[in-house]
Amino acid sequence: MSEVDQDSIATWLKDNRIDGNENLFKVFHDLGATESTDLLDLDEDDVFEQCTSKEKGFCGEEDRSFQKYKLERFFDLLDVDNNQMVDQADIVLWVDKAAGYMEEDGVSVSQEQKNQLFQRIKRIFNVLTAFGLAGKSNKTFANYLMNASKLPFFKSFLTGFVKAVLEALDFNGDGEVSWKEFFYIMMKPVGLSEEDAKVAFNIIDLDGNGKLSLDELTKAVVGYYSDKEVTEYAFAFGKINVLDVPETFKASVDQFIKQQEN
Repeated sequence: MSEVDQDSIATWLKDNRIDGNENLFKVFHDLGATESTDLLDLDEDDVFEQCTSKEKGFCGEEDRSFQKYKLERFFDLLDVDNNQMVDQADIVLWVDKAAGYMEEDGVSVSQEQKNQLFQRIKRIFNVLTAFGLAGKSNKTFANYLMNASKLPFFKSFLTGFVKAVLEALDFNGDGEVSWKEFFYIMMKPVGLSEEDAKVAFNIIDLDGNGKLSLDELTKAVVGYYSDKEVTEYAFAFGKINVLDVPETFKASVDQFIKQQEN
Protein backbone atom coordinates (compact mmCIF):
# COMPACT_ATOMS: atom_id res chain seq x y z
CA MET A 1 0.00 0.00 0.00
CA SER A 2 1.44 3.36 -0.93
CA GLU A 3 1.53 6.16 1.58
CA VAL A 4 -1.27 8.66 1.13
CA ASP A 5 -0.20 12.18 0.22
CA GLN A 6 -1.03 14.96 2.62
CA ASP A 7 -3.11 16.89 0.07
CA SER A 8 -5.50 13.93 -0.17
CA ILE A 9 -5.79 13.85 3.61
CA ALA A 10 -6.39 17.59 3.81
CA THR A 11 -9.05 17.34 1.10
CA TRP A 12 -10.83 14.53 2.91
CA LEU A 13 -10.79 16.43 6.19
CA LYS A 14 -12.15 19.53 4.46
CA ASP A 15 -14.96 17.61 2.76
CA ASN A 16 -15.94 15.54 5.81
CA ARG A 17 -15.25 17.91 8.64
CA ILE A 18 -18.54 18.02 10.52
CA ASP A 19 -21.20 15.34 10.16
CA GLY A 20 -21.77 11.89 8.74
CA ASN A 21 -22.09 8.25 9.69
CA GLU A 22 -18.59 7.46 8.51
CA ASN A 23 -16.00 6.12 10.91
CA LEU A 24 -12.24 5.92 10.78
CA PHE A 25 -12.39 2.68 8.80
CA LYS A 26 -14.07 4.62 6.00
CA VAL A 27 -11.62 7.48 6.44
CA PHE A 28 -8.70 5.13 5.86
CA HIS A 29 -10.49 3.48 2.95
CA ASP A 30 -11.27 6.80 1.29
CA LEU A 31 -7.64 7.82 1.68
CA GLY A 32 -6.38 4.80 -0.21
CA ALA A 33 -6.52 1.75 2.06
CA THR A 34 -7.63 -1.50 0.47
CA GLU A 35 -10.14 -4.04 1.72
CA SER A 36 -7.23 -6.40 2.41
CA THR A 37 -5.79 -4.07 5.04
CA ASP A 38 -5.70 -5.84 8.40
CA LEU A 39 -7.62 -3.06 10.12
CA LEU A 40 -10.41 -3.03 7.57
CA ASP A 41 -10.68 -6.82 7.42
CA LEU A 42 -11.52 -6.99 11.11
CA ASP A 43 -15.00 -6.39 12.46
CA GLU A 44 -15.23 -3.11 14.36
CA ASP A 45 -15.73 -4.79 17.73
CA ASP A 46 -12.82 -7.15 17.07
CA VAL A 47 -10.45 -4.33 16.18
CA PHE A 48 -10.89 -2.72 19.56
CA GLU A 49 -9.64 -5.87 21.28
CA GLN A 50 -6.72 -6.78 19.03
CA CYS A 51 -3.90 -4.69 20.42
CA THR A 52 -2.61 -5.47 23.89
CA SER A 53 0.79 -4.73 25.35
CA LYS A 54 2.97 -7.56 24.01
CA GLU A 55 0.57 -9.44 21.78
CA LYS A 56 1.89 -11.09 18.62
CA GLY A 57 0.00 -10.89 15.36
CA PHE A 58 -1.62 -7.66 14.25
CA CYS A 59 0.39 -5.44 16.59
CA GLY A 60 3.64 -7.36 16.29
CA GLU A 61 5.93 -8.34 19.14
CA GLU A 62 6.85 -4.84 20.29
CA ASP A 63 6.03 -3.73 23.81
CA ARG A 64 3.26 -1.21 23.24
CA SER A 65 2.21 -0.87 26.86
CA PHE A 66 3.55 2.69 27.14
CA GLN A 67 1.79 3.74 23.94
CA LYS A 68 -1.40 2.22 25.34
CA TYR A 69 -0.91 4.07 28.62
CA LYS A 70 -0.52 7.42 26.80
CA LEU A 71 -3.64 6.89 24.71
CA GLU A 72 -5.75 5.86 27.68
CA ARG A 73 -4.47 8.91 29.56
CA PHE A 74 -5.39 11.16 26.64
CA PHE A 75 -8.89 9.65 26.55
CA ASP A 76 -9.30 10.52 30.22
CA LEU A 77 -8.38 14.13 29.39
CA LEU A 78 -10.94 14.25 26.57
CA ASP A 79 -13.59 12.94 28.97
CA VAL A 80 -14.28 16.44 30.26
CA ASP A 81 -17.44 15.47 32.17
CA ASN A 82 -15.74 12.41 33.74
CA ASN A 83 -18.41 9.87 32.78
CA GLN A 84 -15.91 7.34 31.30
CA MET A 85 -17.10 8.10 27.76
CA VAL A 86 -16.06 10.65 25.15
CA ASP A 87 -19.09 12.06 23.36
CA GLN A 88 -20.77 15.27 22.26
CA ALA A 89 -21.49 16.31 25.85
CA ASP A 90 -17.73 16.61 26.36
CA ILE A 91 -17.46 18.89 23.32
CA VAL A 92 -20.18 21.20 24.63
CA LEU A 93 -18.55 21.41 28.06
CA TRP A 94 -15.09 21.87 26.51
CA VAL A 95 -16.24 24.81 24.36
CA ASP A 96 -18.13 26.44 27.23
CA LYS A 97 -15.04 26.25 29.42
CA ALA A 98 -12.68 27.48 26.70
CA ALA A 99 -14.90 30.46 25.86
CA GLY A 100 -15.30 31.27 29.55
CA TYR A 101 -11.57 31.22 30.21
CA MET A 102 -10.88 33.51 27.26
CA GLU A 103 -13.58 35.95 28.34
CA GLU A 104 -12.16 36.00 31.86
CA ASP A 105 -8.87 37.08 30.29
CA GLY A 106 -10.57 39.93 28.45
CA VAL A 107 -11.06 38.26 25.06
CA SER A 108 -14.48 38.92 23.55
CA VAL A 109 -16.08 35.70 22.27
CA SER A 110 -19.20 36.09 20.12
CA GLN A 111 -21.83 33.39 19.76
CA GLU A 112 -20.73 32.92 16.16
CA GLN A 113 -17.14 32.33 17.28
CA LYS A 114 -18.34 29.93 19.95
CA ASN A 115 -20.37 27.98 17.38
CA GLN A 116 -17.36 27.87 15.07
CA LEU A 117 -15.14 26.60 17.88
CA PHE A 118 -17.72 23.91 18.64
CA GLN A 119 -17.69 22.69 15.04
CA ARG A 120 -13.89 22.66 14.92
CA ILE A 121 -13.52 20.71 18.15
CA LYS A 122 -16.32 18.39 17.08
CA ARG A 123 -14.31 17.66 13.94
CA ILE A 124 -11.34 16.65 16.10
CA PHE A 125 -13.49 14.41 18.29
CA ASN A 126 -15.05 12.75 15.24
CA VAL A 127 -11.67 11.79 13.83
CA LEU A 128 -10.18 10.68 17.15
CA THR A 129 -13.19 8.59 18.17
CA ALA A 130 -14.24 7.32 14.71
CA PHE A 131 -17.47 9.32 14.97
CA GLY A 132 -18.13 7.97 18.46
CA LEU A 133 -17.33 4.29 17.92
CA ALA A 134 -14.06 4.49 19.85
CA GLY A 135 -15.40 6.81 22.53
CA LYS A 136 -17.01 4.08 24.62
CA SER A 137 -14.09 3.61 27.01
CA ASN A 138 -10.41 4.44 27.37
CA LYS A 139 -9.54 0.84 26.49
CA THR A 140 -11.58 1.00 23.29
CA PHE A 141 -10.02 4.33 22.35
CA ALA A 142 -6.46 3.15 22.99
CA ASN A 143 -6.83 -0.20 21.23
CA TYR A 144 -8.46 1.41 18.22
CA LEU A 145 -5.70 3.97 17.68
CA MET A 146 -2.98 1.42 18.41
CA ASN A 147 -4.37 -0.72 15.62
CA ALA A 148 -4.67 2.28 13.33
CA SER A 149 -1.08 3.30 14.05
CA LYS A 150 0.12 0.09 12.39
CA LEU A 151 -1.17 1.25 9.01
CA PRO A 152 1.52 2.56 6.64
CA PHE A 153 -0.05 5.97 6.20
CA PHE A 154 -1.07 6.63 9.81
CA LYS A 155 1.56 9.33 10.35
CA SER A 156 0.53 11.07 7.15
CA PHE A 157 -3.07 10.87 8.32
CA LEU A 158 -2.10 12.49 11.62
CA THR A 159 -0.30 15.26 9.74
CA GLY A 160 -3.54 16.13 7.98
CA PHE A 161 -5.45 15.80 11.23
CA VAL A 162 -3.15 18.30 12.97
CA LYS A 163 -4.25 20.95 10.47
CA ALA A 164 -7.73 20.64 11.97
CA VAL A 165 -6.23 20.92 15.47
CA LEU A 166 -4.34 24.07 14.50
CA GLU A 167 -7.49 25.57 13.04
CA ALA A 168 -9.36 24.92 16.29
CA LEU A 169 -6.65 26.39 18.53
CA ASP A 170 -5.79 29.36 16.31
CA PHE A 171 -8.58 31.58 17.63
CA ASN A 172 -7.19 34.84 16.22
CA GLY A 173 -6.46 33.32 12.80
CA ASP A 174 -2.76 34.25 12.53
CA GLY A 175 -1.70 30.74 11.49
CA GLU A 176 0.02 29.85 14.77
CA VAL A 177 -1.02 28.95 18.32
CA SER A 178 -0.11 31.37 21.09
CA TRP A 179 0.43 30.35 24.70
CA LYS A 180 -2.97 31.73 25.71
CA GLU A 181 -4.77 29.94 22.87
CA PHE A 182 -3.00 26.70 23.79
CA PHE A 183 -3.79 27.02 27.48
CA TYR A 184 -7.35 28.37 27.35
CA ILE A 185 -8.63 26.30 24.42
CA MET A 186 -6.67 23.05 24.72
CA MET A 187 -5.25 22.51 28.18
CA LYS A 188 -7.29 24.25 30.85
CA PRO A 189 -10.68 22.89 29.67
CA VAL A 190 -9.43 19.30 30.14
CA GLY A 191 -8.27 20.03 33.68
CA LEU A 192 -4.53 20.63 33.25
CA SER A 193 -2.87 23.22 35.44
CA GLU A 194 -0.95 26.19 34.08
CA GLU A 195 2.27 24.53 35.27
CA ASP A 196 1.50 21.31 33.37
CA ALA A 197 0.47 23.28 30.30
CA LYS A 198 3.74 25.24 30.39
CA VAL A 199 5.71 21.99 30.42
CA ALA A 200 3.80 20.79 27.38
CA PHE A 201 4.03 24.11 25.53
CA ASN A 202 7.78 24.37 26.02
CA ILE A 203 8.31 20.82 24.75
CA ILE A 204 6.28 21.50 21.60
CA ASP A 205 7.74 24.98 20.98
CA LEU A 206 10.98 23.74 19.43
CA ASP A 207 12.26 27.12 18.25
CA GLY A 208 11.31 28.85 21.50
CA ASN A 209 9.50 31.75 19.81
CA GLY A 210 6.45 31.53 22.07
CA LYS A 211 4.12 30.24 19.34
CA LEU A 212 3.33 26.78 18.01
CA SER A 213 3.54 26.18 14.27
CA LEU A 214 1.90 23.44 12.23
CA ASP A 215 5.24 21.63 11.98
CA GLU A 216 5.80 21.75 15.74
CA LEU A 217 2.28 20.55 16.53
CA THR A 218 2.60 17.77 13.97
CA LYS A 219 5.82 16.45 15.51
CA ALA A 220 4.22 16.50 18.96
CA VAL A 221 1.00 14.74 17.93
CA VAL A 222 2.78 12.10 15.83
CA GLY A 223 5.24 11.49 18.66
CA TYR A 224 2.57 11.24 21.34
CA TYR A 225 0.36 8.87 19.39
CA SER A 226 3.03 6.76 17.71
CA ASP A 227 6.14 6.58 19.92
CA LYS A 228 6.35 3.29 21.78
CA GLU A 229 9.33 4.38 23.87
CA VAL A 230 9.61 7.30 26.29
CA THR A 231 10.36 10.54 24.41
CA GLU A 232 9.82 14.19 25.26
CA TYR A 233 6.49 14.08 23.42
CA ALA A 234 5.08 11.74 26.05
CA PHE A 235 4.83 14.95 28.10
CA ALA A 236 3.06 16.94 25.37
CA PHE A 237 -0.12 16.87 27.44
CA GLY A 238 1.39 17.69 30.80
CA LYS A 239 3.38 15.87 33.43
CA ILE A 240 3.18 12.11 33.86
CA ASN A 241 2.89 10.43 37.25
CA VAL A 242 5.64 7.81 37.20
CA LEU A 243 3.56 5.59 39.51
CA ASP A 244 0.93 5.20 36.77
CA VAL A 245 3.39 4.14 34.06
CA PRO A 246 3.87 0.47 33.04
CA GLU A 247 6.66 -1.07 35.13
CA THR A 248 9.15 -1.52 32.29
CA PHE A 249 9.02 2.21 31.50
CA LYS A 250 9.11 3.68 35.00
CA ALA A 251 12.89 4.19 35.04
CA SER A 252 12.88 6.00 31.69
CA VAL A 253 10.03 8.29 32.71
CA ASP A 254 11.65 9.02 36.07
CA GLN A 255 14.94 9.86 34.35
CA PHE A 256 13.23 12.22 31.92
CA ILE A 257 11.38 13.99 34.74
CA LYS A 258 14.64 14.52 36.64
CA GLN A 259 16.30 15.93 33.51
CA GLN A 260 13.44 18.41 33.12
CA GLU A 261 13.79 19.51 36.73
CA ASN A 262 17.54 20.20 36.40
